Amino acid sequence: MPKMTWQFPPNDAGEIEGPNDPGISHFTDQRDTNLIRESIQNSLDAKAGGEPVRVEFSLQDLAISDFEGNQLRDILDWAINSPHNDDKGKEQFTNGKWLLNDNRQLRTLCIRDSNTTGAQDVPRPGGAPSKWAALTKGSGSPVKEQKDAAGSFGLGKHSAFAVTDLRTVLYSTAWRDNDRMNLRFIGKTILVSHTDGSGAPKRRTGYLSAGSYAPLTDNDVPRIFGLRQPGTAIYIPGYKIGPDRGQPGWQRDCIAIAIDNYFHAIVKGHLTVKVGDDEVNADNIGRQYHGQLSRTANFIRVSKMKPAATEYFAGVGNVSLRIQVHEDSNPKVREIALVRDSGMMITSDRRDMALGLGRIDPHWRGFTAVIECISEPGESSYIRDSESPKHDRLSVGYIEDSDRRRDANNALTEIGQWVRERIGLAAGPQSPESGEYIPELVPYGLSTYDDGGEPGDTEKPATVSVTVPWQSPNTGGGAGLLAGEHGGRGGERRRTRNGGGSGGSGGRGGGRGQTGANRRPPVARVNSIRVQLVRNETHWVIAAFDNPGQELFEVRLVAVGEDGAEHSLRIQEAKSGDTVVDVAEGAIRKLPGNGQDRYQLEIKTNEPVQGKTFRLVGRGQTSPQTPGGSG
Repeated sequence: MPKMTWQFPPNDAGEIEGPNDPGISHFTDQRDTNLIRESIQNSLDAKAGGEPVRVEFSLQDLAISDFEGNQLRDILDWAINSPHNDDKGKEQFTNGKWLLNDNRQLRTLCIRDSNTTGAQDVPRPGGAPSKWAALTKGSGSPVKEQKDAAGSFGLGKHSAFAVTDLRTVLYSTAWRDNDRMNLRFIGKTILVSHTDGSGAPKRRTGYLSAGSYAPLTDNDVPRIFGLRQPGTAIYIPGYKIGPDRGQPGWQRDCIAIAIDNYFHAIVKGHLTVKVGDDEVNADNIGRQYHGQLSRTANFIRVSKMKPAATEYFAGVGNVSLRIQVHEDSNPKVREIALVRDSGMMITSDRRDMALGLGRIDPHWRGFTAVIECISEPGESSYIRDSESPKHDRLSVGYIEDSDRRRDANNALTEIGQWVRERIGLAAGPQSPESGEYIPELVPYGLSTYDDGGEPGDTEKPATVSVTVPWQSPNTGGGAGLLAGEHGGRGGERRRTRNGGGSGGSGGRGGGRGQTGANRRPPVARVNSIRVQLVRNETHWVIAAFDNPGQELFEVRLVAVGEDGAEHSLRIQEAKSGDTVVDVAEGAIRKLPGNGQDRYQLEIKTNEPVQGKTFRLVGRGQTSPQTPGGSG
């Protein structure tokens, strides 16, 4: 077997490479979480066959002679004394040198996968680098077999360098070509540009190899690093557990991180994770799960459910939604997880989903939902293209092409509105007569209209515009004019496989209040109105609007015909939550400012409402004048 040595390319161009490598710095916060997420994701991207990918995390003692630690110690001296270093880098490399000075063996984290293809070192079409080359020498250039693989920036490999002061990682892989097993091994360290013992300038990245920065192959691979089945292993010498955690605590934390981020992949039988003596798989994830992570426990239960709805969205693929409603959760649980393809959770923060979900109505019951986005085989996805380098949030800003960015934004908005509607159907407010749940619809005035028959019949899109109260400085007493609109138009909801559309989406639209030159801001903004046929000719109209903070008077429901004529619909009953609202002569006499963030009003009428545009009109109190304002 040829002798391995650490080799650094010459720095003939005088490159100034400091210790703050962008790829490594990207993963310095939440180091263990980043490492576990990225390593499992890479393994899932290399899945082979129908068996679950198996990823094993283990701690072992590695002799420093196995990776030429004595030579690396001298190189760290050169890095510490480099004029391109800084105080933080000097401290880190000094700690690494101390590890090599005082130990013959180092605690090493080994991450090994199986039931994968391995990082094959074979040429790829079009001159693209092999998977092995991309893993060990690539920078910002992901090479995955699938276009819909979870990795999209080629940065994940740097997470391993962020968990050791040695800034050193060892790579080993094996893959089968017909009946022949192929092996590769190489080490890599990322330090700082420096001058070696002979005075020669060197780059900051070096490789442990047998010469020419090339990997050891097949029989030359050291036995301790040789794999006996297809897969990939990385070794991180000098891995830092942390002063406040022993090995049992570390194992529990690793299992919790893996479940937190890959519960869906585990539940679906795509992944098995082993940490030390603990293993979690589809059969035991409920038992392995530790109770302090209640949100993840909910996501696990929901992932085991059948989808409540599945829809195809062009540019994304099939989107499935699983929902569990919590009848009596206090405080209300409002949990949504977004997962895709391999089963990695992208985020559970609605602010990071970049979907048109809008604000969750406070009157909805508690719920847990899992959104699963599965790309078309071999196709890139708007979801993937919109992911951050850490795969923990979505933003179409990551897409460079403006046309694709616009299309992605439209698609993600459509998905969010579709998800919101389905969650609303399950968790929305209940009609007092029918027992059916009537959701507040997506923002900006989207409404649906049930064309007779029993509840649940095919819904048709309807236009909604809402008149909101304005305060007028031109009145001297207690009455303010009511004008201005907030409207929405039916439109294409989502693009289907055949290019058609279904449903309708709300538009921001809306006119301005006509109260003269000195207009005032509205005291309430109606977010949505929904008309639902309950039975016979009786309808419950559900209107949700931001709390005006003051009383509103003589509120009427108005329908506008196709000829533009307005028809006041006689209100029979009205209620806000459990409170009955005073109705007289077909109008609501008074709505108090109830101090809540959102006011939801339920209005009963038995007058025909088919095919109309609806408005709420009334009047509000006048407060002291303020200048300007527009609707």
